Order: sequence, then C-alpha cells, then structure tokens
Amino acid sequence: MKKTIIVPTDYSDNALNALHYAVNFANQFDQATIHLLHVFAARSEVGIMASVNMFMKNNIDKQLSTLVDEVKPGLLESTRLISKAIEGYPISTICQYAEEQQADYIIMGTKGASGLKSVFLGSNTSGVMKKSKHPVLAIPTDYRYRPPLNIALAIDAEIVSTEDVLMPMIEIAKKLRSKVEVVHVKGVKELAVIDAGVDIYLSDINHSFHVVRGNDVNKEINQFVHENKMEMLCMIQRRHSFFHRLVFASLTEEEMFNCQVPLLVLNDR
Repeated sequence: MKKTIIVPTDYSDNALNALHYAVNFANQFDQATIHLLHVFAARSEVGIMASVNMFMKNNIDKQLSTLVDEVKPGLLESTRLISKAIEGYPISTICQYAEEQQADYIIMGTKGASGLKSVFLGSNTSGVMKKSKHPVLAIPTDYRYRPPLNIALAIDAEIVSTEDVLMPMIEIAKKLRSKVEVVHVKGVKELAVIDAGVDIYLSDINHSFHVVRGNDVNKEINQFVHENKMEMLCMIQRRHSFFHRLVFASLTEEEMFNCQVPLLVLNDR
C-alpha cells in the first residue's frame, strides 16, 4: 500500500509535532513518500528585493534541511522524505501541490505560528480543509503519535455518497486492524437517522454504531472520544454539514470546536 503524504510547515512547534506524527504514520504503510512543504510569500524581484529574496530562499533551504535531519532517524527504509519550498499563498499553494502529487493525506498541525490558545484550527489548516479535495489530518498541539487502533467516525443524517468518501479512513483501519466506532448525535426530540450505506461501506472492517442523545454536538462527540479512548476522530465535510457548523461557524470561544485527538477530515462534495 503506497501512500503520498504532504506535510506543510511554517517551522512552528505545532508543525514540527505534526511532522513527527506524519513520520510515524507513514511508517505504518508498505511504502510512503512524505513531502515536507514550506510556502513562502511572493515578493517583488526588482532591485534590492532580489537580493532579499535570494537570502530568504537560502535560509528556507537551510531550515528545511535541519527539519529533515531531525526526523530522518525515525524513517523506515520504506519511507522517503523529500523537502520543497514554493513561493505563493499558503492555502492555494498547498492544495495545488497536493493535487499535483495526488496526495493521499495532508497532515498539518492544528495551529500555526501564531499559536493562539483560543483557536483549535489555525487559519491555514482550516483554509486547507475548506479548499482541498484531499483528506486532511490535523494533529493537536503536543499530541504524540499512537497508532489509531480505535477510530471514531462522527456522522450526521446525510447520506454518504460513495464508499470512496470513507476510503482514506478505511485504508487506515485495514492496515492497522483498527475498530471504527460510528457515532451519531441526535437532538433530544429528533429521530435517530443513520445512513444504512455506511454499514455496507465498513463491512470489511470491525465497526459498531452508537447513537448519543444531546443538543450540543461538540460536547457529545468530544465526550464520546474521551470516554471510549479514541485515537482518531473522523468527520465528513460537505455543504451544510454539521462539520462546517462545528468548525467554521463558531461565534464565541465557548462554542469553538476543539478536539484532543487527530482529526481526519474527508470530503463528500
């Protein structure tokens, strides 16, 4: 099972932690290539700025080389690590590069260099989640790699269009022989509705279904993850999905979505 993994870095501690996670994650597969990617701002090439740009590029190459040297001892022979610096705007450049490489996963830290404590997802991570067609795996600050042997799949009442939507998670579960706990949070006055197709799509892996009562989806999902000792949470992104409401539509810090385990975001759009 050969995998291509993109790991964007802004040289923050969170990005470094995500890179360490990515190395351990990649080592689980038969073959994997990690693309360590740094996107730097576009600047004018006129006059003195040309010299400044050359200095920046040389410095970026040194920083990338330092990161490669730091994690290289943890690589198995079956895992390759290459580094690349691209000039551009972070979100669009990361997504374009992932498309060019036909990435299986994009692994990022939940926070960027700003490290705001009140924010779960940094602007670049949330932007890539919105724009990318490829699965994004967001690693919380200071989370140390543990094989995701127990995966929570949080779904709403919408139909999952095809098995391909869940395939990135299914492949992880097959490789590691993980169990997938499908959890649906229903309002106190709502009927429990779970797409029957999910049971078919997960037929080749160990899985079970859970319906949780509650009107606070964020709280109920996090409580389920904590109580059942999940090592990964998987959600599906689509238009008007509860994932969008949780992650992108929070208005206050109290409502802000947060997650204590790696968050795998799949696309159904």
